[in-house]
Order: sequence, then C-alpha cells, then structure tokens
Amino acid sequence: MAPWSVKPTSTVPQNPHPKPLGWARGLRKPNRLRGEGRKIFRPYSFRYNGWVIFLLAPMVDLFVYGTLKPGEMNYAAYCGDRPHTFETAWVWGQLFHLPRQGYPALTPGNEKVQGILFHFDDPQVLAAIDPLETYEEGRSPHLNEYQRQRQPIFDPNGASLGEAWIYVMALDRVMADGGIWLPSGQWSGGGYEG
Repeated sequence: MAPWSVKPTSTVPQNPHPKPLGWARGLRKPNRLRGEGRKIFRPYSFRYNGWVIFLLAPMVDLFVYGTLKPGEMNYAAYCGDRPHTFETAWVWGQLFHLPRQGYPALTPGNEKVQGILFHFDDPQVLAAIDPLETYEEGRSPHLNEYQRQRQPIFDPNGASLGEAWIYVMALDRVMADGGIWLPSGQWSGGGYEG
C-alpha cells in the first residue's frame, strides 16, 4: 500500500454537536425579530471610461403614512423616480388628520398606525424629503414641523422589520393645528379614514 493512500486516524475526540463555523469564531446568528441580518447595502454597478465599477450603496429605510404613500399626491415627485422597493407595515403611534393642511401627523402613542416601509437605494432621499416635512437637521425642534427619528417597524403579522426613519409631530402642535384623531390608524388623501 502506498503511503499516500493511508488514512490518518485522529486522536482528538470529536464534538457530537458541532456548531457552524461562524459561531465557533464567536459570531452570533442574526436575530430576525430585531431586524438583524437584513441587507443594509445594495450592490450596484455602472460603466466609467470602459470600466465596470461595483459599489455598495447604503439603503435608506423610511416609513411613510401620508402623502408619500404610493398613489398619494407627493409619491411621484419625491419617491417615484428614485430606485426603491416597499412593503406594507405598521408602527406604534397615534395618527391625526390635519384638516387645514390636508395631510396627516403621527405622534408618539400605543396604537397601530398603518403605512408603507420604503427601502431606497439613494442615500440622498432624506435630504430631498426633509424640506417637504419642514424638517431641518440640527435646527431647534420647535422650529421644525416634524422631527425625523428612527423607530421600530413591524410587518402586517407583527414581526419586526428593524428600525426605519419616520417623521413624527409633537402632540401639542397637532392639537394647535386642530388635529382629528384617526382611530383606524389609516389615512388617505381621498378622504381620511376615521
């Protein structure tokens, strides 16, 4: 028998319950309930001087509940031409219709507010939407109509989709603007759903 055909025998005891290699290195499995393991970068490529350039663009997640939803008056101007995907989702809060302005406002609360979770490829999308929401980063909160913040988002079955950006209005501002509470947690520009 040739020496290279001899199978070596191991004297090291084998673990009867081996863990995947990633765990053996101290890494932990992503927790889907906390939204971990989701893609936060989207690969894309383009040609430049005959070269194909591959980049990883950061994805921006934005939850919307009013005029930015597909089919509403601001969707085409602010979202329609930007590469994105979206899904139905909800967030904890309290939804109001502002009759003088003709759009809704979300305040902190413990009711389900229905909306759309966008996944944008364009990292500049927030800079384009901030002026619509009368929000300027770094400006005093009482000068902004809305505050942009990160908040947990859920799919229709209640599973976590992680955190996303969302525009929230202070309750005292909503009351001063004559806000009408929407117990359904849904708003449509064709007529609010109370």
